[in-house]
Amino acid sequence: PSHGSTSLAIGDNTTCGPSSLALGVSSLSGNYTVSMGVGAGITTLNDSVCLGYQAGYGHTASKVKNVYIGSEAGKSCAGDYNVFVGETSGQGRTGSGNTAVGRQAGYGAYSGDNSTYVGSYAGYNTSGATNIYIGYYAGVYSEAAASNICIGNSAGSSTTGSNNTCLGMASGASMGTSASSIFIGNSATGVTNTNNQLIIANSSTVANNLVTGKFDADVLNRNFSVNGLIQAENYKHNGITAVKTANYTATARDSIVQCDTTAGAFTVTLPAASLKLQ
Repeated sequence: PSHGSTSLAIGDNTTCGPSSLALGVSSLSGNYTVSMGVGAGITTLNDSVCLGYQAGYGHTASKVKNVYIGSEAGKSCAGDYNVFVGETSGQGRTGSGNTAVGRQAGYGAYSGDNSTYVGSYAGYNTSGATNIYIGYYAGVYSEAAASNICIGNSAGSSTTGSNNTCLGMASGASMGTSASSIFIGNSATGVTNTNNQLIIANSSTVANNLVTGKFDADVLNRNFSVNGLIQAENYKHNGITAVKTANYTATARDSIVQCDTTAGAFTVTLPAASLKLQ
């Protein structure tokens, strides 16, 4: 073994720089680095930790401050300040400031900085920056997507648009280039390759969506009931009023006026027409 000052190298073909530890056959450490496992680490990786079989092996540039834990975690990467934990997590990724936790989380030879992938295969073969994918298969195959937040198994998978929020299992999945949209609920989906959507649903059948809206057109199509105050296109409604038994002047905010004429007829005066609801 070969080692620098204040360093320790144990195993055949081990090499480490100053103030470092290399433990395991063919393990390699740069400066101020710990590499443990057969073939773990590389001499150009400094201020880092590589634990596991070939963890951090083949790092393609001189980089610093990475943590790779797991068999082949961080293998063949080229970034700084990454944390990859799990079998082959982050393998091949070239960006910096990323966190991947789970088997093959963040796997793939893609760039993109400051993203978080949590769950087995989360962020698998995904590029783009500042994404958050949490859940089994969340965000897989979402090439070029950026600034998405997808939480739930397969949430946001195979959707390449940016600035989306997906909450629920398979929510926002296979939506093509759809961007700047919100998908809430189990399998909530809308119109493929369409931006600025608001979808609340409990199945992948678009016709059954509870809420379908378009932010850029200020349109809200609704198929639900509200008990209380609702607002549509800047027009507020109080909902159902208390039962009226005498003359009453309705306001623009009254949706339904209940009348009881048991004691005799009376007059309800309606406000001037100002909005047509459909």
